[in-house]
Amino acid sequence: LCMDIYSGKLYVGGSTWAQIDAFGLDRQCAAYELNNGRLYTGFAPNPSSTIQSMHIHQNSGILYIGGNFTNVRNDVPPSTTTVTRNRIAAWNIKTSPHTFLTSFDPNLNGNPLALATSGNMLYMGGSFTTVGGVTRNRLAAYNIETNSLDSSFNPNIGNGSVLTMKISGDHMYIGGDFTLVSGVTRNRCAKIRLSDGALAVSYT
Repeated sequence: LCMDIYSGKLYVGGSTWAQIDAFGLDRQCAAYELNNGRLYTGFAPNPSSTIQSMHIHQNSGILYIGGNFTNVRNDVPPSTTTVTRNRIAAWNIKTSPHTFLTSFDPNLNGNPLALATSGNMLYMGGSFTTVGGVTRNRLAAYNIETNSLDSSFNPNIGNGSVLTMKISGDHMYIGGDFTLVSGVTRNRCAKIRLSDGALAVSYT
């Protein structure tokens, strides 16, 4: 289960739960009004499988969801239109109803289990090994203004997945079941510079 809050709404994601709306949709991902707990009907992504990560870029009001899905709805009910999105998708949640971002499509081959943003970069950690067909082992940076992979950021996580991350200043801290970062032994925790993905060798 993952959740975030923005502008009076609680956004929740996970596996299918008992909430089924008036259109018969199971809700792996949904928004609820904070003041009364009611389901917000202007958001119904209906992903094809489990949601495992979620992050809201507070400045832009963009919601990113990641998980085991391969398609989502790109409109709200009663529309039934779906679009392919491999394991990550985004919505503008400043609009009502929320607007699907057609330009955002990193196309991961494995699940993003942790998401974070800093400036115009979305950082994705998980079990994937490619982003848009380009090798990125379990950690990548994606420019959300140009919708392109950051070619300079490639920490190359080995022998396990990235399960969590936190950003502080110009570095990120990652945790997981990995044992290598850029070919250097780092057992389950590491510190990485945001600008170029370099391992902080003094942090062990």
